[in-house]
Amino acid sequence: MLLKGKLLIFNVLILFILMLLTAGCDNSWHKEKATVAISSELFNRHNEREYFVNKILDPLSKELGINIDFIGVGDSTNRKRVDYQKYWKNVTIDIAIVSSGTMSNWITEGYLEDLTDTVKEWKFANFLPVSKIETIYKCRTYFIPLVGNVYLLIANKKALKYLPDNTDINNLTWDEFAQWAINIKKYNGFGKTLMCGASKSSFTYQFGSCAISYGSEFPSVGSPGALKAWEIFSKIADANAFVPNVRVIANPIESMQNEKAWISVLGNYSIGEICDLNPNRYVIADMPNGTAGKGVIFGFSGMALLKSSKQKEKAIQIIKYLSRPDIQLKIARGTGGYIPAEIKSLKSLNPDRPRDLVIIKAVNELFSKIVAYGIPSGKYKDWNSVKEVFDELFQKYLLSGKDLNNKILKEASEKLNNLKRKE
Repeated sequence: MLLKGKLLIFNVLILFILMLLTAGCDNSWHKEKATVAISSELFNRHNEREYFVNKILDPLSKELGINIDFIGVGDSTNRKRVDYQKYWKNVTIDIAIVSSGTMSNWITEGYLEDLTDTVKEWKFANFLPVSKIETIYKCRTYFIPLVGNVYLLIANKKALKYLPDNTDINNLTWDEFAQWAINIKKYNGFGKTLMCGASKSSFTYQFGSCAISYGSEFPSVGSPGALKAWEIFSKIADANAFVPNVRVIANPIESMQNEKAWISVLGNYSIGEICDLNPNRYVIADMPNGTAGKGVIFGFSGMALLKSSKQKEKAIQIIKYLSRPDIQLKIARGTGGYIPAEIKSLKSLNPDRPRDLVIIKAVNELFSKIVAYGIPSGKYKDWNSVKEVFDELFQKYLLSGKDLNNKILKEASEKLNNLKRKE
């Protein structure tokens, strides 16, 4: 009995001490933090993702007292992921970051909240007109522009002495670009012209920029403008003037930095990373031009709130934060050199900073006299399959020295037509 009495007193004392220790304390520690999930087609390269998550999202998650889950996806799987979750009645995605080419599909198929009235309350949100082309539907805002990308010409300064006579690097024709590539091969023994020849990478956009310079629509493999582009690319291939490993290049950065490649046409976000290592090594110039003008492929990405979000208030706070001019500039500088969509952020660009200089050049290109095409991925069932049509023609025929005849181009055109969505 005495032992039981002592145990009882001991237990009472322990309970009393615990009550004293926890009295007046915030017991919210045991509550699970809210999670906001972002499904993004953007920032999927390793260094971009690391920066965006660690330097942009993590500080914000601490400030808001929530978890922010960043999920990188391809443009063809973004909506499929949401559809799959809806089917199982467990949608966990709150924010979608989407390329401009598929924005209309997200809007018209009813995935998104209308953000028109929300944006009106913000004191900033003055975006580049070109970034808003696909974000608005029937005068209502569904996407908030984030960053953009446009194609430019980049050259190692070692290549400049091989430019064709009496040419200006900022006013080259595509025929002159091809001759430049051939000159470099002739006098150095190796091809130094880079195209992203690996399957489902960027060759479609590099070729497309040339084709639209001669009046083609985009994408097209058999239009008169496309035929002229194939002729130009064939000249380079026949002279073995592409870099020897062109078939396997998906990411152009290493090849340009190690100087195995000297000239290319690339998105400004890739050019920003290339110039990081030694900005004085390169010249950034306008895209080459053709009979129809200077063809340029561009695209912007934007943020949207899903109707099915269970964390709408927190999600809107995140979208608002990522829309701020200072944050968009920070994102652009930290992820290669994207174009920030918020106009005020452009006023803070410093031409003495290498990545800022790339962004300035990209903005100037967008506002120059160009023949511009966005990426119409939403009009096709699967954009990667579209890319593969161009990749096959480049790899199987041009790089292999085989005849790219009308029959093959007609078959390729039919493949593209069969990939189109029914309107």
